[in-house]
Amino acid sequence: RCRAEATAIPDEQLANLPTLPASPHEVWQYGYGDYDETSKQTASFTPLAHFTGSQWQASSTLPDPTLGYALLHAAGGHPDQPGRAVIRRWVAPVSGTLTVSGSIQHGSPNGDGVRARVVSRRTVQQGNGLLGEWTCFNSRVDCPVAATAVEAGDTIDLIVDCLAANTSDSFQWNAKFTLTAVDGMVRTFDSVADFHGPPVSRGVLVGQIKKAWQLAYSRNPEPDELIAAMDFMADQMGYLHIHRDH
Repeated sequence: RCRAEATAIPDEQLANLPTLPASPHEVWQYGYGDYDETSKQTASFTPLAHFTGSQWQASSTLPDPTLGYALLHAAGGHPDQPGRAVIRRWVAPVSGTLTVSGSIQHGSPNGDGVRARVVSRRTVQQGNGLLGEWTCFNSRVDCPVAATAVEAGDTIDLIVDCLAANTSDSFQWNAKFTLTAVDGMVRTFDSVADFHGPPVSRGVLVGQIKKAWQLAYSRNPEPDELIAAMDFMADQMGYLHIHRDH
């Protein structure tokens, strides 16, 4: 009910309230682009602009007049024509060593299947960002990537294109990342379980705090009570960010 019924707090009111921690840098980003066969690097990445509530796509219209059926959802997605691959981008939150597991599945006997690539920005500095490449037609193919070094802020792109025929290219890809940080802490990331829409704004979060107070006490919080509740929320957000894997 807090999510469904809360009203965002206006900016002028937020100015008089405590700040909340900035949202953790989003590990996953969702977009489309292309892969450069010569340099073996991601040639372009543009975020998909519209979230339907269950998937990212170019606009509220599907197919989009420009980008067609390019879309991503929790389980997988669909690329558009050549040059318009869909890209699920992972951003390393800390430095360490990364391995990738999982498999891609293409479930139609029509078309010519899809191609999956894992591309690292870290190894691009060495002239070749390609960590793995697989084609899949009406089957399931494992997509393992051996241990590779990453620095905080590096990107790993999961790129899926249509090969030659832009038809029947729906796919599923359950990629699982295991990051062993330089301090020895092991963190896991799951492309399916971690899938998300747009981040919630500060005004909406404060509105949810206020709505929760109304539901619990049948009244609006007093100014000092709202400040106390926001301080509590800030502590909890910080704790959950640090202990997200527990």
